[in-house]
Amino acid sequence: MPDGDSRRRMMWGAFEEALDEQGFAPPGYEVSSELARGGMAVVYLARQLRPEREVALKVVLPKFSDDAEVQERFQREGRAMARLEHPHILPVYQVGEWNGLAYFTMKLARGGTLQDKLGKGLPDPREAVGWVIAAGEAVHFAHQQGVLHRDIKPGNLLFDRRGDIVVGDFGVARMDFASDGALTRTEALVGTPNYLAPEVASGVSPRGSTAADQYGLGAVLYECLSGKRPHEGAENLAAQLRAVVEEEVRDLRSHCAGLDRDLEVICGKALAKDPAHRYATVADFVEDLRRWQEGREILARPASWPERIARWSKRHPLPAILAALLIILATVGSALLFENYHRRGELLHQTLLEQARAERLLREPGFRDRVLGILREAQAIRNTDRIREEAIAALAYWDVGDELLPEHKPDDDLALPDDAAWLSTAVLRCPPAKSVDGRFLAMVQGERMEVVIYDLSRNKEYIAIPLREWPQYLRFRKEGEVLQVCYATGRADWYALNGELLLGGVSEDWDLQPPVGFSFWSNRYLSPVEAGLYGGSLSPSERLLATTSAVGVQIWEVDERRAADFYEVENQRIDAPTDAWWLSETELLIQVPGALEVVTVSARGQILGVRELERVPGTKIRAVTSEGDWIAEVRDEEGGVSSERWLGGDFRRAEDWQESEEPEEERASLGQLTYQNWGLILPGGREAMQMMVLEKSERLIVFTSDYRVAEWDLDALRTHLSKEGF
Repeated sequence: MPDGDSRRRMMWGAFEEALDEQGFAPPGYEVSSELARGGMAVVYLARQLRPEREVALKVVLPKFSDDAEVQERFQREGRAMARLEHPHILPVYQVGEWNGLAYFTMKLARGGTLQDKLGKGLPDPREAVGWVIAAGEAVHFAHQQGVLHRDIKPGNLLFDRRGDIVVGDFGVARMDFASDGALTRTEALVGTPNYLAPEVASGVSPRGSTAADQYGLGAVLYECLSGKRPHEGAENLAAQLRAVVEEEVRDLRSHCAGLDRDLEVICGKALAKDPAHRYATVADFVEDLRRWQEGREILARPASWPERIARWSKRHPLPAILAALLIILATVGSALLFENYHRRGELLHQTLLEQARAERLLREPGFRDRVLGILREAQAIRNTDRIREEAIAALAYWDVGDELLPEHKPDDDLALPDDAAWLSTAVLRCPPAKSVDGRFLAMVQGERMEVVIYDLSRNKEYIAIPLREWPQYLRFRKEGEVLQVCYATGRADWYALNGELLLGGVSEDWDLQPPVGFSFWSNRYLSPVEAGLYGGSLSPSERLLATTSAVGVQIWEVDERRAADFYEVENQRIDAPTDAWWLSETELLIQVPGALEVVTVSARGQILGVRELERVPGTKIRAVTSEGDWIAEVRDEEGGVSSERWLGGDFRRAEDWQESEEPEEERASLGQLTYQNWGLILPGGREAMQMMVLEKSERLIVFTSDYRVAEWDLDALRTHLSKEGF
């Protein structure tokens, strides 16, 4: 008998011969010609005999006849489309198997794809919006039926004979997406890179979501309006995914200057980096597009009063004239009668608060002193919690310092490492600079206008920061991981080593003034790009903190506010984070899929040793109590799940456990945190993912949305605010 490879080659040859003779077809169909071919399947123009009609016949390629996963994925596409009866979803007529090959037939869309239309020129914006509305209705309907599309792009949006758009190709669709499960090898990265949502490209949400489908629709709208994809020009797949995750989408009106502002705002909201900043559902996205079509106020950006009045007046001209007369009369009368001192004071108070907030957001050099001065004026009228919140928010940023920097002399003779491959062909644009501790090397090299920072301790690139012009020289600040980029104009930009612009357009002679009562902890082992931070736990004495990611556990010294050591784990699943709990001040329990380990650490957080524990099949540790007991999730042979309490961590001393409902503590919510009587705002528009309270030292530890550990020192804040008069 022929082996498996020979059998597949024989089947492939027979398949091609049958096609040439127009003899290949499942019962009840006649194949006419090939329409399209992909990596997994081929689509034919076929005629169905009963009822008689032309259809598109999609069949798995014979080389996948023995690949059960591909066959299942293909049949899943057919099942997904067959269960979705909607006027804008390509209908499926039959799903079946013929000669060991899965196939299905569907309506023939003779109008081509949206990709074909875009290749001939840009459509009118109103026509493009109409297409996206129709496609969005179909996608939202699919979501209501428990189906994610996960590959929305112009090539998968087709037109029928009448020119109506239909959604097709559910080849990577996910059904019943509310359920959980491990990723298969074909699901590790699904979709087309140019239209992938950032959370999918980064691996944070690799299985996709309704928000990711919304991002795909937003990317299609962006391309219809501008002729450009949101992220283009990457050299390879890795660079493309990095661009999707890290780079902001260019404003639509930079491609098409005459585009309506509201339409740009709608598209921008659908393409937001953070899924929480997009529309709640695709239906809300579609509703806003309809509002734009009808000239009504959109939801993404509430219209100002002048805009609302102008739109209402356009729809109702006669009532608008009468209303204008009444407003004029009321205004004149109010001007004569309204002399209320309290009201004027309240208006001035609100104006001062908004002025202080605007200064904080603009962050022009010296803004902190200006903000505090404005807030003192507002405080003289009426003291409110908002005044203190604005003062704390301003103090959380870097600003111009009180001292001048010493005269800088570029080190043209800086010794560079001999064993660094990335220096072999380096063409330097200005003298390089090395950090005071000798760990980081900054240089501008080659034709790309960016400063590249290398981590010499790991002999690899740490981060590349885009610049606005070629610099004259670079220098690191003496204290802290901060880099100054100086230009020939005498101005300079200050950057944190994660690429964040701390302050721009400052005189190169002036030093920085660090934040007051707020700081980011120093990470010596992993950059935020390499590992997303999932959560963390404090040791019993609050001296050590363990934070977890998909690649390992970071140990931090709480008092020193810096990383002490890193334990890398071998994680078998990309969608499963590492879990870690403190068993004692020196022992840390670490759980990854399929393994339990205990890591021993020193009093300073250095890893001393590791031992592997016996893993009980069908169990998963969920928590470790303050008494040292383990809470375990147990799954029986029938798939039932229960919880047990293992006394002292011993599974042989197990007892049933029922989770009790505890009142929620004060916690972080997006960029605003509330703790007791403190109102805190994270700088830079960040969001707070988790907040921990150090009761002994009055400090708050916050895990931010950009995978950093930040801290508020409430005692230091209280002292400084009192000194400033707040």
